[in-house]
Amino acid sequence: MTKIERGAVQRVANAWDGIAVAAGTAGIAGTPLSDTHAPMLEVMIQCNTGSPESIFVGNNYGQNFEVVAGANVVIPVNDLSTVYIRSAAGTGTYNYIAGV
Repeated sequence: MTKIERGAVQRVANAWDGIAVAAGTAGIAGTPLSDTHAPMLEVMIQCNTGSPESIFVGNNYGQNFEVVAGANVVIPVNDLSTVYIRSAAGTGTYNYIAGV
């Protein structure tokens, strides 16, 4: 039999001091996920499973990375305002969660 010792959980990093969660509808023009500048490590963007169309993710120069309904993408970024999102007809719905 193996003995397992248990102790107090120790916090080893301060990276995830808070979590930002939001949902929205992507317009046809690329817009930032947030107007708020907040330091973070990464953001997960999910195209809703019932979304009528795909969403496209990128930066302020172009949003060419397609995320189809039900799929998600994780992007390492340091600021939500640098991630832009759009859809072809303005009806793509999405969720995101980010550690701030």
